[in-house]
Amino acid sequence: MPEVSETWGIRVASSPQHGAGHMKRCLALAAQLTGGVRFFLDCDLWAETARQRGFNVEVEGSPCLSERAVGALRDNRLRGLIFDGYELRAEDGLSAMDIGCVVHLDDGVASFPAHCKINPASSPRLGEPCSQRVLGGLEHALLDHSFVAANERARVNPKSKTKNGRHLLISMGARDSKNVTATVLDVCRDLHCLEGVRVILGAHADHLDAVQKQVAEINQASLVVDCQDMIAEYEQADLALGAGGISLLERLCCGLPSLIIAQSDNQQGNVKTAMEAGAIAFLGESEQLKPSDIRTRVETLARSETVRAEMRAAGLNLVDGRGAARAGASLQRVLEDHENGRLSI
Repeated sequence: MPEVSETWGIRVASSPQHGAGHMKRCLALAAQLTGGVRFFLDCDLWAETARQRGFNVEVEGSPCLSERAVGALRDNRLRGLIFDGYELRAEDGLSAMDIGCVVHLDDGVASFPAHCKINPASSPRLGEPCSQRVLGGLEHALLDHSFVAANERARVNPKSKTKNGRHLLISMGARDSKNVTATVLDVCRDLHCLEGVRVILGAHADHLDAVQKQVAEINQASLVVDCQDMIAEYEQADLALGAGGISLLERLCCGLPSLIIAQSDNQQGNVKTAMEAGAIAFLGESEQLKPSDIRTRVETLARSETVRAEMRAAGLNLVDGRGAARAGASLQRVLEDHENGRLSI
């Protein structure tokens, strides 16, 4: 039997239709794991990015199958597997659990077998058995380590009071399949309370060409495609209108007040937690948007320095950028418990 060359494998949804959130959080977690990490991707889209971060990569060639990942575990090349994706097969998770330690990055949408689950939007239920232990709560938000410094800067350098909420960031996810960006841009076209509008989209966004034309028609608007420094964008903006996924967690960590439009069911947990803490304002589901509501809420938040300051403080306290490090340390203990027979299957 060959010697183990890496500790963890990460099987992650990485096709263009899945957006960037899955990969971003897996890369953040991988950087905090002890031992080597090998990524198993749907396709080549994110392969070069993962390799540039120092990780080995294999391509499954499918959004559903995990044959290479489970095979690596079976061949003793890995000690544990982390699964992240809604189309992945539960039977692959069960097969992996018979061989090694299995972790699921869980958004509360798809049930998947695992020894341990990471879900920042939830907390472990009282009395939950150890075979279904959960690393829950926003203290486990999986962000790149660079957000630790961003959170610290935001705490000691509050936003200037002279800007008065004039610069809006629109960040509806890298893909924005429902083209919510277009609706928001139409509303912001003639909002006199704004001095600038910055739009963030991915190169594989479904409606990128149409948004580019729309932005070109608005004097104070600009578009960034495949932004390489989101922290700088968060630090330059005064308020944001965005989705409720990974980008919401990033904005909370940077203290950027946000109006949230939920794009999918998997974002509901993050939105609920942040809203209850007073860190965001919720505009509703993307299918229920009313331009008049967007206009009113943007104007109100832009003109209310007090409300923005309260949201900013709440967000900074919810997410500190250290969630991936906490999760990585916990997974090392989970792995040791599993291998020492202290973690039931």
